[in-house]
Amino acid sequence: MTTETQARQLEQVIYTKKDGVATIVMNNPRTLNALSRIMNDEMQWAFLDAENDPDIRAIIVSGAGERAFSSGADVTMMAEGQDRAAADRDAAARAGRVVDVPKPGSGSPLPQWIWRNIEKPIVAAVNGVCAGMGGVTALAADIRIMSSTARFAHVYERRGMVCSGETWFLPRYMGLGNAMYHILMADDTGPDEALRVGLVSKVVEPDKLMEEALAIAEHLRDGPQVATRWTKKVIRFGIWHNFFETMDLVGIARQLAGPSGENREGARSFVEKRKPAFYTR
Repeated sequence: MTTETQARQLEQVIYTKKDGVATIVMNNPRTLNALSRIMNDEMQWAFLDAENDPDIRAIIVSGAGERAFSSGADVTMMAEGQDRAAADRDAAARAGRVVDVPKPGSGSPLPQWIWRNIEKPIVAAVNGVCAGMGGVTALAADIRIMSSTARFAHVYERRGMVCSGETWFLPRYMGLGNAMYHILMADDTGPDEALRVGLVSKVVEPDKLMEEALAIAEHLRDGPQVATRWTKKVIRFGIWHNFFETMDLVGIARQLAGPSGENREGARSFVEKRKPAFYTR
């Protein structure tokens, strides 16, 4: 399959599809690829397009340029919204009106959306600073690799904000003590430590990052697609369920995945001493 032209014109995302792999690149270098409302909407569209395209079997997500994967949510936009809300509250108080208290939202909306909607394997190529919601978007990927010049920046304490999705991901990846230290001290995680604690699977030189990401994505592309989807479901289920409940789901998953024929091809290739051919292009 050759590169396809997308059906929608995108302003802040570069989206390409080639040979069974979709690549989604956050593209707003002026703000270090900060996630604006436009970018968030376009990211969701691109991910969903890749998920629904039967020719796509793996997804890469990265940031444009060498400086940033993503600096997080668009702080300028957030500050303007907070200023408007504060001004509205002050005006209401001066007029003697009852001030409505806004309902609480939910943290890390894009990573939440990705976990709910995308079953195909995702590779994050972290090419520069990776902070806030941008960092959690990388953490929501299934496999992460990192440039030797990149870093995860834990910025919430510097902004006077309650930390978001990192509160869930980092204790699981780094351990509770390391997560507490990095979040509360607003201490960045560089490539050496990210590799040591399992935050990323590989660290490569900047000029090799996308090459390595593509090699991983192609490996996933050529693997058993139904089994991979169910494996993702089981792993995520197991994070908050006990061993016995998780093994029950494994049994269900194996039964449901059986009709795909992937297991039969895997067994045949072992007997015939060849590489399995789950899918042909």
